[in-house]
Amino acid sequence: MDERRKRERLIKLFLVGFAKTVFTVFLVIAFAFAMFKVVGLLIGTNSGTGSNVPTHTSAPTTEPEEDITGDDEVPTEDAAAQIATTEPISSKGLKIVILNSTEVQGLAKKWKDKLVQAEFSISDVGNFTGSKLEKTKIIVKTEGMGADLQTYFSDAVIEVGTVQEGSDINVIIGTADVLE
Repeated sequence: MDERRKRERLIKLFLVGFAKTVFTVFLVIAFAFAMFKVVGLLIGTNSGTGSNVPTHTSAPTTEPEEDITGDDEVPTEDAAAQIATTEPISSKGLKIVILNSTEVQGLAKKWKDKLVQAEFSISDVGNFTGSKLEKTKIIVKTEGMGADLQTYFSDAVIEVGTVQEGSDINVIIGTADVLE
Protein backbone atom coordinates (compact mmCIF):
# COMPACT_ATOMS: atom_id res chain seq x y z
CA MET A 1 0.00 0.00 0.00
CA ASP A 2 2.92 2.33 0.72
CA GLU A 3 4.18 1.96 -2.86
CA ARG A 4 0.80 2.97 -4.23
CA ARG A 5 0.68 6.13 -2.08
CA LYS A 6 4.19 7.07 -3.16
CA ARG A 7 3.21 6.61 -6.82
CA GLU A 8 0.04 8.71 -6.39
CA ARG A 9 2.01 11.42 -4.61
CA LEU A 10 4.60 11.51 -7.40
CA ILE A 11 1.87 11.76 -10.02
CA LYS A 12 0.22 14.63 -8.10
CA LEU A 13 3.57 16.47 -7.81
CA PHE A 14 4.21 15.94 -11.50
CA LEU A 15 0.76 17.25 -12.48
CA VAL A 16 1.05 20.28 -10.18
CA GLY A 17 4.49 21.07 -11.62
CA PHE A 18 3.22 20.62 -15.15
CA ALA A 19 0.22 22.90 -14.49
CA LYS A 20 2.51 25.59 -13.03
CA THR A 21 4.77 25.38 -16.08
CA VAL A 22 1.84 25.69 -18.50
CA PHE A 23 0.47 28.64 -16.55
CA THR A 24 3.88 30.36 -16.55
CA VAL A 25 4.24 29.87 -20.32
CA PHE A 26 0.75 31.31 -20.80
CA LEU A 27 1.67 34.39 -18.71
CA VAL A 28 4.89 34.95 -20.69
CA ILE A 29 3.01 34.75 -24.00
CA ALA A 30 0.29 37.12 -22.74
CA PHE A 31 2.93 39.59 -21.53
CA ALA A 32 4.78 39.43 -24.86
CA PHE A 33 1.53 40.06 -26.76
CA ALA A 34 0.69 43.03 -24.52
CA MET A 35 4.18 44.51 -25.02
CA PHE A 36 3.86 44.05 -28.79
CA LYS A 37 0.62 46.08 -28.73
CA VAL A 38 2.15 48.79 -26.53
CA VAL A 39 5.25 49.10 -28.71
CA GLY A 40 3.02 49.24 -31.80
CA LEU A 41 1.09 52.14 -30.28
CA LEU A 42 4.27 53.94 -29.27
CA ILE A 43 5.80 53.83 -32.75
CA GLY A 44 2.57 54.87 -34.42
CA THR A 45 1.36 51.79 -36.23
CA ASN A 46 -2.27 50.76 -36.53
CA SER A 47 -1.68 47.60 -34.45
CA GLY A 48 -2.14 45.34 -37.44
CA THR A 49 -5.32 46.97 -38.77
CA GLY A 50 -3.63 48.38 -41.84
CA SER A 51 -0.77 50.56 -42.80
CA ASN A 52 -0.12 54.23 -42.27
CA VAL A 53 2.41 54.34 -45.10
CA PRO A 54 2.03 57.51 -47.16
CA THR A 55 1.02 56.72 -50.71
CA HIS A 56 1.06 58.78 -53.86
CA THR A 57 -0.81 58.97 -57.14
CA SER A 58 -0.33 60.89 -60.32
CA ALA A 59 -3.49 62.99 -59.85
CA PRO A 60 -3.72 65.92 -57.40
CA THR A 61 -5.94 65.52 -54.38
CA THR A 62 -8.56 67.94 -53.10
CA GLU A 63 -9.51 66.45 -49.76
CA PRO A 64 -10.67 68.68 -46.88
CA GLU A 65 -7.93 70.25 -44.80
CA GLU A 66 -7.18 68.50 -41.53
CA ASP A 67 -4.37 69.09 -39.05
CA ILE A 68 -2.55 65.76 -38.66
CA THR A 69 0.80 67.20 -37.59
CA GLY A 70 0.29 66.51 -33.90
CA ASP A 71 1.03 70.12 -32.89
CA ASP A 72 -1.30 69.79 -29.91
CA GLU A 73 0.96 67.24 -28.25
CA VAL A 74 3.28 68.52 -25.52
CA PRO A 75 6.52 66.53 -25.26
CA THR A 76 7.35 65.08 -21.86
CA GLU A 77 10.71 65.56 -20.16
CA ASP A 78 11.59 61.91 -20.94
CA ALA A 79 10.82 62.43 -24.63
CA ALA A 80 12.87 65.63 -24.69
CA ALA A 81 15.81 63.85 -23.06
CA GLN A 82 15.59 60.98 -25.55
CA ILE A 83 15.50 63.39 -28.49
CA ALA A 84 18.48 65.29 -27.11
CA THR A 85 20.58 62.10 -26.82
CA THR A 86 19.77 60.69 -30.27
CA GLU A 87 22.71 60.82 -32.66
CA PRO A 88 21.90 62.59 -35.95
CA ILE A 89 21.97 60.42 -39.08
CA SER A 90 22.78 62.10 -42.38
CA SER A 91 19.95 61.93 -44.92
CA LYS A 92 22.41 62.13 -47.81
CA GLY A 93 22.69 58.70 -49.41
CA LEU A 94 19.33 57.58 -48.00
CA LYS A 95 16.32 56.94 -50.27
CA ILE A 96 13.93 59.89 -49.99
CA VAL A 97 10.40 60.09 -51.43
CA ILE A 98 8.81 63.55 -51.83
CA LEU A 99 5.02 63.83 -51.82
CA ASN A 100 2.98 66.96 -52.56
CA SER A 101 0.04 67.59 -50.21
CA THR A 102 -0.82 70.95 -51.81
CA GLU A 103 -2.79 71.82 -54.94
CA VAL A 104 0.31 73.33 -56.60
CA GLN A 105 1.14 71.24 -59.67
CA GLY A 106 4.76 70.03 -59.92
CA LEU A 107 5.75 71.08 -56.39
CA ALA A 108 7.27 67.69 -55.47
CA LYS A 109 9.46 67.82 -58.62
CA LYS A 110 10.63 71.36 -57.76
CA TRP A 111 11.63 70.15 -54.29
CA LYS A 112 13.32 67.11 -55.82
CA ASP A 113 15.43 69.38 -58.06
CA LYS A 114 16.36 71.61 -55.09
CA LEU A 115 17.32 68.68 -52.84
CA VAL A 116 19.20 66.79 -55.59
CA GLN A 117 21.22 69.97 -56.12
CA ALA A 118 22.08 69.77 -52.41
CA GLU A 119 23.25 66.14 -53.00
CA PHE A 120 20.28 64.28 -51.49
CA SER A 121 19.07 61.06 -53.17
CA ILE A 122 15.42 61.38 -54.21
CA SER A 123 14.01 58.01 -55.30
CA ASP A 124 10.44 59.07 -56.16
CA VAL A 125 8.00 62.00 -56.22
CA GLY A 126 4.23 62.12 -56.32
CA ASN A 127 1.06 63.47 -54.75
CA PHE A 128 0.07 62.72 -51.16
CA THR A 129 -3.38 61.11 -50.99
CA GLY A 130 -4.09 62.24 -47.43
CA SER A 131 -5.24 65.64 -46.26
CA LYS A 132 -3.51 68.84 -47.30
CA LEU A 133 -0.86 69.83 -44.73
CA GLU A 134 0.18 73.32 -43.70
CA LYS A 135 3.57 72.31 -42.31
CA THR A 136 5.84 69.93 -44.16
CA LYS A 137 6.08 66.52 -42.48
CA ILE A 138 9.29 64.48 -42.62
CA ILE A 139 8.57 60.83 -41.79
CA VAL A 140 11.69 58.79 -40.99
CA LYS A 141 12.27 55.08 -40.34
CA THR A 142 14.78 55.65 -37.56
CA GLU A 143 15.12 58.25 -34.81
CA GLY A 144 17.89 60.73 -35.68
CA MET A 145 17.16 60.88 -39.42
CA GLY A 146 15.83 63.98 -41.19
CA ALA A 147 17.31 66.80 -39.12
CA ASP A 148 19.54 67.88 -42.01
CA LEU A 149 16.49 67.92 -44.32
CA GLN A 150 14.45 69.93 -41.84
CA THR A 151 16.65 72.99 -42.40
CA TYR A 152 15.38 73.30 -46.00
CA PHE A 153 11.75 73.73 -44.92
CA SER A 154 9.96 76.35 -42.84
CA ASP A 155 8.95 74.80 -39.51
CA ALA A 156 8.88 71.17 -40.77
CA VAL A 157 7.89 68.41 -38.36
CA ILE A 158 9.95 65.19 -38.06
CA GLU A 159 8.11 62.02 -37.10
CA VAL A 160 9.35 58.44 -36.71
CA GLY A 161 6.89 56.19 -38.51
CA THR A 162 6.20 53.88 -41.41
CA VAL A 163 7.56 55.00 -44.78
CA GLN A 164 6.92 53.75 -48.29
CA GLU A 165 8.51 50.42 -49.10
CA GLY A 166 12.00 50.89 -50.52
CA SER A 167 12.49 54.32 -48.93
CA ASP A 168 14.09 55.59 -45.74
CA ILE A 169 12.44 59.00 -45.53
CA ASN A 170 9.12 60.40 -46.83
CA VAL A 171 8.80 64.17 -47.10
CA ILE A 172 5.21 65.40 -47.41
CA ILE A 173 5.32 69.00 -48.60
CA GLY A 174 2.87 71.38 -46.88
CA THR A 175 1.48 74.71 -48.03
CA ALA A 176 4.07 76.61 -45.94
CA ASP A 177 6.79 75.34 -48.34
CA VAL A 178 5.37 76.21 -51.76
CA LEU A 179 8.23 77.20 -54.10
CA GLU A 180 7.84 79.86 -56.76
